[in-house]
Amino acid sequence: MKTSVLVRTLLASAIVGIGSASCAGQSNGTLPAQSGTSAPLLSVPLSSPRACKRQTKSGSNASASETLSAGGGSLCIPAIDGVGGALEYPDTKPSVKVTVTATTTDDHFPYPPYQTNAKATIYIEIATTTNTTFGTKLRSGAGVTGKGIKPHSTYTAFSAYNDFGFWKQPTGEHACLAVAKSGKDGGVIDLGTLLKGETIGQGMYSGTPFLIEVFPGKFSSTAC
Repeated sequence: MKTSVLVRTLLASAIVGIGSASCAGQSNGTLPAQSGTSAPLLSVPLSSPRACKRQTKSGSNASASETLSAGGGSLCIPAIDGVGGALEYPDTKPSVKVTVTATTTDDHFPYPPYQTNAKATIYIEIATTTNTTFGTKLRSGAGVTGKGIKPHSTYTAFSAYNDFGFWKQPTGEHACLAVAKSGKDGGVIDLGTLLKGETIGQGMYSGTPFLIEVFPGKFSSTAC
């Protein structure tokens, strides 16, 4: 009988000790380890590019009237089908008003110099009724962006101009490739290089409008 009482006393003491240790661990900020996998991190959804100021939409096209600054700057690309952003441009002479039109639909645009079955990410037209010439001083920064542009993927941009109904390639660099950077609205591609030294507007050798086509893939060896 004495032995039973002693055993029960020892067991009770052991249980109290274990409980005290557990409480002490929690009071010190140490929680007992939990089994199982941790909760997955929530991904932040991408936003959509903002529409340009006074942007209008007609069918599958979106347009905006803007002004080229003599010292250079960036043109807002009208947001269409989740793609938009901005296009950096060099200094211009003279400063003129332009209409920027964006679409993701092929409206009988010229084929790129290198045949590809890929669907264009976006087509950008810059039209003006007055000739202007771009310089070569270009700052980098904003670019074409959208959910459909994958960060770290390669894209090729081609340029052409319409000379009285005929699409022609500019005399300068007419194709360049870029690896898309990461942005809040998706991948970002800077395409301002295609405007360096170009003349846009009306006239036999300048043409209207000036067109930029963006395709996924590598079809040029010149960096944008």
